[in-house]
Amino acid sequence: MIDIERIFISSSLMWDFSEEEIFDCACVNNLSGIEFWSQQIENKNLSSEKIRDLAKEFNLNLTLHAKSWDLNLASINKKVRDLSLRETLADIDLASKIGAGEITIHPGRFSVGFKEEFYYDLLRESFSAILNYSLKKKVKVSIEIMEKIKKEFIIDLYSLKKLTGSSYEDFLYTLDVAHCDNLDEIYFNLNNLKNISKVHISNRLRDKYHTELDRGMFPMEEIIEKIGEKNLPMVVEGMEIGRTTFILDRNLKFLKERKII
Repeated sequence: MIDIERIFISSSLMWDFSEEEIFDCACVNNLSGIEFWSQQIENKNLSSEKIRDLAKEFNLNLTLHAKSWDLNLASINKKVRDLSLRETLADIDLASKIGAGEITIHPGRFSVGFKEEFYYDLLRESFSAILNYSLKKKVKVSIEIMEKIKKEFIIDLYSLKKLTGSSYEDFLYTLDVAHCDNLDEIYFNLNNLKNISKVHISNRLRDKYHTELDRGMFPMEEIIEKIGEKNLPMVVEGMEIGRTTFILDRNLKFLKERKII
């Protein structure tokens, strides 16, 4: 049986719900935490103070997912890169305000066909500033390993180590099951990646990422058991816009039927 205190949900599964409703859902379903999306907090005018207070009231742990859509910490355009950095630093402030000790950050992407090292240098510069600021704010930074799609280049252990160099152990890392191509890759990362702070769990159908836990190519029950053996927190991921919880309910049903929660 998996430790129920290690299962979180992503707030993006309840995009159009209030702070109270999201916390109620986590509490009723015996979950121990929520990963809030900064973009959701901003777009839906959620209150950072209310989130912080509800987390204390419900005794739930929080992480924050930094903004990533339309941003690029490795952009060739300095104005875009600077804006992306400012937004990320502001999200570190937000993490501190809501009482989240950790922030999940997507690394930057290629812009055009320049040499790979050019983008690594830009991204190293961005992450150096992010790390320095996070240390002042006492918020840990967890870099998410991305899927292998066009323009993404922080996609595996090799590229992470190339990016971080001597700072490799200064960061935490988020492993996303749906970003892996097969079971061997998932288990290789679990066994070899240092400082994994959490694992995002969802299934996938070839090129369709973040499907429900019971709909996809991966044996999620086995994978969850392996993650549980590592005593790592898991965040159930997905996104649903509107006042429905079809995806969330299907994921919770999967977990409950297997006595994971």
